[in-house]
Amino acid sequence: MTEGNQPILSICIPTYNRAEILRANLQRMHNQLQKVKPDEIEVIVSDNCSSDNTQDVVVEMQRTGMPIIYNHNEENIGADRNFLKCMHIAKGKYIYLLGDDDFLDDSALGNLLDVLRGNDYGLVYIDTRSQSDGSVTEYRDRTEFVKQVSYFYTFMSGCIFRREAVSMVSHLERYIKTNLLQMPFYLQSTILSERNVVIRFPILGQTGADAKNNGGYNYFEVFVRNYLTIMEEYIHDKALLSWLKKDIWSFTWGYTKRLLIRKDAGNFKIENGWKILFKYYGNEWYFWWTLFKYSFGVVKRKIKKLATK
Repeated sequence: MTEGNQPILSICIPTYNRAEILRANLQRMHNQLQKVKPDEIEVIVSDNCSSDNTQDVVVEMQRTGMPIIYNHNEENIGADRNFLKCMHIAKGKYIYLLGDDDFLDDSALGNLLDVLRGNDYGLVYIDTRSQSDGSVTEYRDRTEFVKQVSYFYTFMSGCIFRREAVSMVSHLERYIKTNLLQMPFYLQSTILSERNVVIRFPILGQTGADAKNNGGYNYFEVFVRNYLTIMEEYIHDKALLSWLKKDIWSFTWGYTKRLLIRKDAGNFKIENGWKILFKYYGNEWYFWWTLFKYSFGVVKRKIKKLATK
């Protein structure tokens, strides 16, 4: 335990009308909670006025002895404000804002506590990109750490942040409906401490959601305009900002091909997609080089196909 009987970790799960997914998530977590000290972790479920049996699921899990703090909003306050509700209820030194469909690996909680216990990190980044090798890498160079996280500052379940950041992020209304409400808290936590850490062992296991349901927002507004705007508020190193801008383009290019060029929008919105890209990347050589290489490749393949007929 930390001083004043403060839990080390608050796991905050905002949810809405996904009772069975939530049930599966809590059941997996319950097994792990049996193996750790009960006063080191608190679990908070914030129900955004669900119309299904979410409350029954929580009560059922509470009866098994699972120490869940349950909040039920009297009306749907929107996803972002429900995230904030979780954060303000939390009492832990660290907060893990966990998607209700992001299931923890079987050994996640014990491993996380081993990293957090007795340390004073700003942000804990869960690296899901590289193959898990069991490593824990501490960074005192903030620039190098930010590069390690890069566009994964957008991944809600990929970072564990300091509770102090909740009261340090001001003018919260400007982040509502950005789909990136978590980012300012993650960035503020990065700044809070001289020590940040990357962990590369399994934390997230299977997901309970159907990948086909991803989307519902304008991809280019979120991952270009909103992402870069928030980064500029917290990162004042121009060289680092330029690096991040190029890196998010490398990520965005795949979606640009799919959504704008191939017209396979799926559940995403794409209005003003090209306009947003030109605004933020119109003066960047790598943006035009990428488009040129792609166009040249398309023409080359067509010529090759005609030549083989």
